[in-house]
Amino acid sequence: MVQYKSTKQSTRRYSASTFQCLLVSMTLFVVCLYLGLAVIYISAPNDSDADYYDDANRSSVKTEAQESFELSPTPAAATKCLGNNSECCFPWSVNLDEWRTHHPDWGVTRSERDIYCLSKFNGRKATFFRNLYKLQWGVAVNDHDRTMALPKRNCSDLLQNLQISSGMGRSIKAVMNGFITAFEQGRPYQLNRLRNTSKWMYATSNTSSWGYCNTTSLNCYTLPIGNCINTYGVDDPVNNYGFSSTNNYTWFYEYLMRFNHQTLYHIQEEISKVSQIEKLGDNCTVIHVRRGDSGLPRSLARWYVGLIEYIRIANIRPEDPVLILTDDKTTIYEAKVFYPNYNWIYMDRPRVNITYGGFEGLIPSGDEVQEFVAIYVEMILASRCNKIVHGHSGFIRELMAFCETVRRVRGLPSQKYYKVVQRGMNSTERKKCIQSGRHYCAEKMIDEIYREAAEGLKNRSIHN
Repeated sequence: MVQYKSTKQSTRRYSASTFQCLLVSMTLFVVCLYLGLAVIYISAPNDSDADYYDDANRSSVKTEAQESFELSPTPAAATKCLGNNSECCFPWSVNLDEWRTHHPDWGVTRSERDIYCLSKFNGRKATFFRNLYKLQWGVAVNDHDRTMALPKRNCSDLLQNLQISSGMGRSIKAVMNGFITAFEQGRPYQLNRLRNTSKWMYATSNTSSWGYCNTTSLNCYTLPIGNCINTYGVDDPVNNYGFSSTNNYTWFYEYLMRFNHQTLYHIQEEISKVSQIEKLGDNCTVIHVRRGDSGLPRSLARWYVGLIEYIRIANIRPEDPVLILTDDKTTIYEAKVFYPNYNWIYMDRPRVNITYGGFEGLIPSGDEVQEFVAIYVEMILASRCNKIVHGHSGFIRELMAFCETVRRVRGLPSQKYYKVVQRGMNSTERKKCIQSGRHYCAEKMIDEIYREAAEGLKNRSIHN
């Protein structure tokens, strides 16, 4: 006989079992909820920097292009800068590239043979640099403890433009156009190459050089500007911005051109080799003489101008220190031979000799890294003077931006600029030059400049 259990008894047992399961489940839920809230609380951003925090920038989409950038603990040497708004200095043996990259409101304000020094920006400049950093890295300065990987960055709206291989002025201007356009559109920026085999003119492909990096671009000489990586060949439309001495323009330039440790060190090494550098001060004048390829018979050909025109327009006296920036050997020869009583200062480096030997291009030394360093050594020296005299050259925009940036950091007033009239060739003159030979006109221009300079020297000798 089959015996059945009481329905009432079974129901009671079932109800008790169900209640126990529900009780355990609710307990586990409460514990998980508590732990979850604790994790969220611990990982919340620092409220003191709330102005720079945007949760939308913490995208975790794995398919978006970005650099893998693991952060190291703060170097012991850098701890003396934290909580200190004054200058902190280090020997060159201490490399703080990573620390400087993620402390954008600190900049190199002084470098000497044995040390380099950092100072913290204040006010609007510090805010501007932090906002640039947030846009470029997808995270605010204080949103991470710098001991782990940065949050993933949404790079789907990355703006890219090609870094062109031209003179330094035109090359940097193209990057500046892209950088400022991206900022105005609220997008991260990265400079780009046409293909993975493309190389910037001033970057080296020599893997044994200290200046080599796999992007073979401006990035080899500077701190990383962000963690989005480029896509070869993408060249987004950008706006064209002329040089401006306003705060924002020079701040964009300063952020972009934050040199890495190796570049800073080698620039300082070359500066220490320049003779008479102690004479460069507020009473010195810079003259930038563009000759080189500007004398070739082409659409942008221009007649060379003798040094006497630079001297006259800025009223330069023989006792005034004068820093010469030039791309051609004939300028140095003219200064030394025909104006020996003037106080000339110049860097001893390879230069082109277009007029008497042919045009060797923009890298006369044959070493792209050496050429890059030499250009910025001259620009740093130029920033010490209070006057710049120049002709027609795209490099002047770069020189103005750099000098203005350096002088603002040092609390110095803006420089005064004087432009020498440099007449262009008309079509008839260009045609005649072409028929006479590629370098014929350039040689004739220099011969005429030398002849006039020799007459001037003779007359000055007679009167003295």
